[in-house]
Amino acid sequence: MKKISISDIASEAGVSTCTVSRIINGKASSKVSEKVRKRVMDVVKKYNYRPDIAARSLASGKSSLLGVQILSINSPGYYADILNIIELEAFKRGYNVLLGVSQWSRGRERKSIEVMVEKGVEGIIWVPSGMKPQPGLVKRLREIEKPITYLLKSGPPGASAVINDQELAGFRAAEYLKNQGIGNVVFFAVGENSDSHCKLRADGFRRAMNEFGLTGGVFNCEARDFEGIAESAKKLLSGKKIPKGIALSSDNHVFALQRALAGTGLRIGKNLAVIGIDNSDFSSKLEIPLTSVGFDNVTLGKLAVRNIINQIEGKNPAIQVLEPVIIPGKSCREK
Repeated sequence: MKKISISDIASEAGVSTCTVSRIINGKASSKVSEKVRKRVMDVVKKYNYRPDIAARSLASGKSSLLGVQILSINSPGYYADILNIIELEAFKRGYNVLLGVSQWSRGRERKSIEVMVEKGVEGIIWVPSGMKPQPGLVKRLREIEKPITYLLKSGPPGASAVINDQELAGFRAAEYLKNQGIGNVVFFAVGENSDSHCKLRADGFRRAMNEFGLTGGVFNCEARDFEGIAESAKKLLSGKKIPKGIALSSDNHVFALQRALAGTGLRIGKNLAVIGIDNSDFSSKLEIPLTSVGFDNVTLGKLAVRNIINQIEGKNPAIQVLEPVIIPGKSCREK
């Protein structure tokens, strides 16, 4: 069956293609009668016509599409929450979202962003897959003057970014354990050598240990799968000196820690204090609610959309850094 074009709609309705375009996009002037408007829409409904976004973008210079490139959609309550806010805020501003997920793969990231460019996105909100954004991609997007707002990680100097103060989050985690009277503490770092967030959080934890005279250190785990993380947690807990407090580089790792604790006699919130980072949605719903260092994901998502649209509209790029807050649970023997 032949694909219906805007010319076919115009021909059957007895009007120009410009008139059809204006009516479909809600931009018809008062000079277009209700009778003509109805006739056009009747033909549109008859053929279930949908305008081609790419063609419309080429014609108008606007696609009303924003690219959103993130690392994962598997992190419960983290990327999913942020993505939900971005989508809602973009929709309020008249934009739809085209999603790309890298799964920490630079190849997948490159392909996703290439597809976004092909589809005519007007700007990209980008969570880089590595410690820093890929230089080749940054150069390519600059050459075609595609606005970018970096999310959660900084971009090149002067580039628009909305980031959480990850180093301060690690510092606050150690500080909170210290304030609970716990001096022997460990930061369970999943991916410090490959994840810039984890590295910054670990650095902040180290800074607090030095400042407050705490003992312990950073235990690095390079595994990314659940079983591997659980095995690393077992190694941490089988050492000669078991820590009294553990800071997790992300709330998600509490499940692997719970697996590792089986049969040890250690219980979170009783004889082992545990604090996470991210304040994931599930953290407060656990049997023993997890104390967490969190960020305001609502503000983060709204600022990202505002920044990218401001650039699309010709305004200067902005950089915003959000500070973390402690959300107490019952996992640290809270006083």
